[in-house]
Amino acid sequence: ISKLKRFIPVFSAVPYTRIIFLAGSVAAGSPEPESDIDLIIVSQTNRVWLNRFFLELTAGLLGQRRNQIKFKDKFCFNIFLSNQSPLLPHRDGVAASCYKFLKPVWSENKNEIKNFWDKNYWIENFVGLPPESQHDLYDKNSAVINLSRKLWETIFDFTGLGFIMEKLA
Repeated sequence: ISKLKRFIPVFSAVPYTRIIFLAGSVAAGSPEPESDIDLIIVSQTNRVWLNRFFLELTAGLLGQRRNQIKFKDKFCFNIFLSNQSPLLPHRDGVAASCYKFLKPVWSENKNEIKNFWDKNYWIENFVGLPPESQHDLYDKNSAVINLSRKLWETIFDFTGLGFIMEKLA
């Protein structure tokens, strides 16, 4: 968690990131010594692939991306979802028992988290949700980071590069 908190300002500055969730064994409170740090990302609609490209590139350049050789304490981006329709896959009891541990680490705004849980109401039907599922673990939203992310998004979208890069990604 402490390592994740150090990298949240970096990951939240990546264009088109809307929510970052902690998942897997770390979120469940049962990591092994060799565990990676699983993340689920909610991206802006129509920019999911571009957001994934930027996050994977950023983590890779910082030496923090999980690969087949190095995975202990490395970041693994498990699932990318669109903020317009952030439906988690495999909507059954087995998946719900894993998703119930999701912890929002950072969000652009609190409405994004509410929208996410409203769309994934089925989890609560299976297993309920703990109170921490509604609140960011990292509640510092830096104005500089937000401005930087929004500036890049505006440049990409205004110039058409966002559209082109999304298609390429």
